[in-house]
Amino acid sequence: MKRLILAAAALGAPLALAQMQYQTPQPERQIDAPKAGATKSESSVAKPTVEMPKPKCEDPGAYPGRVGMQTDDRRNRFIKGVEAYRNCMVAFVEERRAVVEANQTAAKQAIEDLNARIKKINDEQAAAQN
Repeated sequence: MKRLILAAAALGAPLALAQMQYQTPQPERQIDAPKAGATKSESSVAKPTVEMPKPKCEDPGAYPGRVGMQTDDRRNRFIKGVEAYRNCMVAFVEERRAVVEANQTAAKQAIEDLNARIKKINDEQAAAQN
């Protein structure tokens, strides 16, 4: 009887040790948890970067001072420089406003197209279920 118990113990011990040593393999790909506070659409859509144009207006220069403004030539050059700078900046601002309005119009149109397409898909799904 003792031999039977020893034989069973001798055969069973390596199997038990083999099971204890086996570890489950780690997954090859790690999936990151979503950022706190971010919705699914925010985390999956990258925001585009926009390069903002800068005005290319020539600086009118420094104020010539009280004595410099008494000379007609220097005063007239400074006033013309300031006026040219002002006109250039106004033109730049008006151009930017026109671009903003065009972008807003395009965005509204895209939203309307999206809404119309989604409504059409929903209507087709509802009709297919009936």
